[in-house]
Amino acid sequence: MRARLAADAPAALYAGLLEHDPRRVIVADARRHGVPVLPVDVNHSRPRHSVEETEQGFGVRLALLTVKGISGGEVDRLTAGRSCTGLQDLWLRARPLLPIAQRLIRGEPSVSSLET
Repeated sequence: MRARLAADAPAALYAGLLEHDPRRVIVADARRHGVPVLPVDVNHSRPRHSVEETEQGFGVRLALLTVKGISGGEVDRLTAGRSCTGLQDLWLRARPLLPIAQRLIRGEPSVSSLET
């Protein structure tokens, strides 16, 4: 089953593996096999890893739950307050705790869709 999934839908395979295996190893393997690994993005990431179409084919978007220390409530507010237009909008609508907001701003993981 895994070999067939790897051949037919490699991005879906890696999205599933990331839920259970060490992220660093799986991310490196995905990149080695040409599967784009997209960073956490407050406007695009879901609570869990997901498959997303890119210019290079299907890729894996890293999950909001990969942000160190993020709570389920913060993830819920981030996903409910989609299409943030900037950092102030993110802060007002999602109300993340300060350490989580700092991690997002510093790029731990990166927030590619927000401009300061």
